Amino acid sequence: MKKSLYILMLILFGFSQQGKTQADLNFVSNLQCGNYSYCVDLTMATSTGSFDLGTSSFLIKYNTEALTFNNYTAIAFDSAGTCANAWSPQQIDVDTETGEISITVKLLNPNSSCISVNSTPKIVGTICFDIQQQGGNPMITFDAQHTKLNRNTPDNGTNAISINSFDSIATAGVLACDCVGIGTACDDNNVYTTNDEFDIDCECHGEILDADNDGVPDGIDPCNDVQYEAEDAIYFGPQFRNNQIQYYGEGFLDYSNWTGDSIIFTIEVTEVGIHDLNIRYANGHTSTRYLR
Repeated sequence: MKKSLYILMLILFGFSQQGKTQADLNFVSNLQCGNYSYCVDLTMATSTGSFDLGTSSFLIKYNTEALTFNNYTAIAFDSAGTCANAWSPQQIDVDTETGEISITVKLLNPNSSCISVNSTPKIVGTICFDIQQQGGNPMITFDAQHTKLNRNTPDNGTNAISINSFDSIATAGVLACDCVGIGTACDDNNVYTTNDEFDIDCECHGEILDADNDGVPDGIDPCNDVQYEAEDAIYFGPQFRNNQIQYYGEGFLDYSNWTGDSIIFTIEVTEVGIHDLNIRYANGHTSTRYLR
């Protein structure tokens, strides 16, 4: 009688320990800038212990503005490979409009050695996307309500496996190949813009300058006065300095010689004709210095 009681207690303890084993679902990402693709491995493991997996399903969501689905490759829990007799081919259904991927693994042999899950992660499959917005947020997540894991016996959905954690990839910038991230300062090489930064497509753009607020950008506005700095011109003789106050730009040019010093400006105009030219200069000496 006592021996039977011990056996019963051990059986109950075993079921109790098995019932406490939980699954961890994770994503392992791989950015491939050579072809602007983003692949994620769907992995499954346990924090402690192990369980035998039965027919189960996963629902994964992604941001359709940042990514477009390209392909899926089944790896574990599939009829391919060494476990051909344990599983049916994985079933996948993709809704590219809503950004949902449904994956089902269907058990054939509940006694197979290929159905065990332990603390070593197993890759269920790999999902690959094409990148549409390098600065966008992929927002790859599990739908917890519609992701269900079941044990091998009975394989009818009545013996569920608890899921301890659902991973997600929800960080803007992880898709960036051509820039360090959206909002980062850059130079669009346009003198008529300011506050240049990378946009959601990893392209450098700035705010168009419109000094007279007439709605016409300064670069093409015939009404706009364009300012040219002497230190940015081609000069022979003058010395660049910034040791006096009230200069514009980065400094000024100091004519060191009485004769022969010169500056050459390259002027851009929107149309041929006569234009006004105002020159701002100052004399830091007490003696007269002539400018012509």
